[in-house]
Amino acid sequence: AADPPDSFAFELEYTSAAGILTDASDGTVPSMQMAFKYSVVVPSGEGAANGSSAGDGSRAPQRWVLKRRMRVLTVMVPLATSVREVLDSCDADAVLAVLVHKLVGAAAADGAAEGHALLHDWLSILTAQYNRCILGLSPEAAPHQADVAFEAVEALQGLPRAVYGLLRSPLLVRRAGQHADGSTAARLLWCKLPPADLRLAVYPLLSSYTSPDAQAYPSHSLAEAALSTSGAPIFMLDSFTSVLVYYTAAAVSPDSGLPFPPPQGSLLRTAVAASRTGRRMTPTLTMLRGGVDNDRLFLDCLIEEPDRILIEAGAQAGHGFVKFLQSIQQEVQGLLKE
Repeated sequence: AADPPDSFAFELEYTSAAGILTDASDGTVPSMQMAFKYSVVVPSGEGAANGSSAGDGSRAPQRWVLKRRMRVLTVMVPLATSVREVLDSCDADAVLAVLVHKLVGAAAADGAAEGHALLHDWLSILTAQYNRCILGLSPEAAPHQADVAFEAVEALQGLPRAVYGLLRSPLLVRRAGQHADGSTAARLLWCKLPPADLRLAVYPLLSSYTSPDAQAYPSHSLAEAALSTSGAPIFMLDSFTSVLVYYTAAAVSPDSGLPFPPPQGSLLRTAVAASRTGRRMTPTLTMLRGGVDNDRLFLDCLIEEPDRILIEAGAQAGHGFVKFLQSIQQEVQGLLKE
C-alpha cells in the first residue's frame, strides 16, 4: 500500500566507466517509471446522475461501481555537468531517508557495529571528496584545515548532524532501561516516515522562547550550551513522537512573571498544536519545570553532549558531537592521502 506522504528512492548504477553521455544525439537521459494500481468508486451512469426516474415518478437512487485503475508515473532525471552541481542539488532530508534504509539493511545483515562503521565511513568519504573537489584541499593539509561542516555547500550542511543523530539512535544503540522492542519500533516507524518527518525523529528540533508569546530562536543545536548561551527561559523540543516544553529554573521563579503552563492561544501553544497535527501519529506532549520536575527526559534529548553509557560501550559518537567531527577530520586527512 502507498499513502500520499510515502517516498520512493531509486539507485542508478553506471554500466560502464564512461558514465552517461551528456551529448547523446537522441537526448536520452536517465528515466524511471512507477505504476500504481488502485480502486476507485465512481458513478455507474445510472440513476439520479443521468436524470432517470423510478416507476412512481421519483428519481432513481444513484448507483456506484468499483473500478480498478492504473496510474503510470514517468520521471526524467536531469544530468549534472559538475561535482558542484551534484552537491548543490542535494536534498539532505532525502539523503537521510536513503541512509536509514541502507543502515537498517546493513545492521540486520551484519550487526549494529557494522552499520555504525559503514555510516561513519560514508560521511568521511563524502567529506573527503567535498574537500578535494570543491575546496581543492591538498593531501598535505593539517586535519583541522578540513571543512567538515560543508560551509561552501549549503545543501549538505544538515548531513553531519543527521549522521550523528543516526549513530546515537535506537537503530544502533541499546540503552539501559530501553524497552526490548525499542529498536524494532524505531526501525518500523522510521522506514515509513517521509523525509521531513524522519529528520525530526533522527535530530529533534529545539526552539526557544523569551515568553509564551515571543520566540527567541527558531532552532538550536542539541547541546546544553544552547540553554545557557541563548538566555531564553523556555524551550520547545519536537522529536516527532513527542513534544517537550521545558521551563528553565529561572523561568519557574515567581519573579520571572512567566505563566506555567503556557496559556491557550499563546504563540508557544500554537506551535505545539501545529506540531501535533497532520502527522501519522500524534506526538505526546510533556511540560517540565527545571528544578521542580524530573527534567532527565528533556536533557537526554540533548544528544550533542557526551554519553557515558555509549563511551563505555565503545560507540565513537558517545564522546559528543565535537569529538565526532574531530574524528571525521582525522579520517578525511587519511583519505586525501590515498
